[in-house]
Amino acid sequence: ERVDHLPLDQGLFNTKSFIQYLYKKKYTGLITFEIYYPKQIQFSHYNFETIQKSLQIVKAINYT
Repeated sequence: ERVDHLPLDQGLFNTKSFIQYLYKKKYTGLITFEIYYPKQIQFSHYNFETIQKSLQIVKAINYT
């Protein structure tokens, strides 16, 4: 079974709840997101626009 790492706006991962949980637990470590954008033809392993969109999603979360 193949599992791909999807951008935060795709798939079933509940990004908002996860980030809020880390905030409530006062987590201070690093968070590493492996972001793979599924395409038929890839010229680069990274899609920087997709990464930027995922970062905007995290920054927009209300931490209260």
